[in-house]
Amino acid sequence: MLLAALAPRPGGSVPATVLEWAFLEGHTGKVEQWGTSYVITLEATLRRTERRDVLAHELAHIELGTIWTDDTPAEVVYAGEVLTERRALERFGQP
Repeated sequence: MLLAALAPRPGGSVPATVLEWAFLEGHTGKVEQWGTSYVITLEATLRRTERRDVLAHELAHIELGTIWTDDTPAEVVYAGEVLTERRALERFGQP
């Protein structure tokens, strides 16, 4: 499934985003950057409301540019996750 990202990137371009489902260990969702595109993977066993919340969180990562690598220090990840969750709630809130 292709999604349009929420906010245009600098220069007005909107990155392509692919949504997929998989059985993830230790995560409910993740976002990976592939060149100028993104892949969001959601845990296949999530219920509808959980999928919505996790998707909102992963889309907020793309919007904010908070994409982590294995080398990202834990304190940076923690601070970024707080900002990402706040953005997800601001943008998508509770229906």
